Amino acid sequence: MVRVRQMEQSYNGPQEYGQMPDGCQENPAFKHFRQLPKQHQGSAVFEDALMTLASSIRRLADAMEQSKYSIDATELLLQAVMEIYGLEEGKQMYAFEYLNADPVKARAFLTYDARMRKIYLFRQFWWW
Repeated sequence: MVRVRQMEQSYNGPQEYGQMPDGCQENPAFKHFRQLPKQHQGSAVFEDALMTLASSIRRLADAMEQSKYSIDATELLLQAVMEIYGLEEGKQMYAFEYLNADPVKARAFLTYDARMRKIYLFRQFWWW
């Protein structure tokens, strides 16, 4: 009990934080931990993770910058759908919305000529 009071006084009293109270002996195992450098073993892993994150953010920023100058395929897609001969306006709207939702299908659609585009749409929407 006396030792507990001495420890409480050491934290509340004028003694400096790192000092041991009178009568207490320091465990030799703790001396080793106090002598470790401030840099931890995991800091290299943390530094690598930070560099990877910074690199990813840079690539994302570059991609966003490049996308400012890319051509908007939405207008091209709408024009391509509207040029299909014999397709009603409601079906044109439906086809455009369908293709615009899936960039891979839209890109495939735009690579076809006008005849093949019509075949592609009727194959996708066989109930027309």
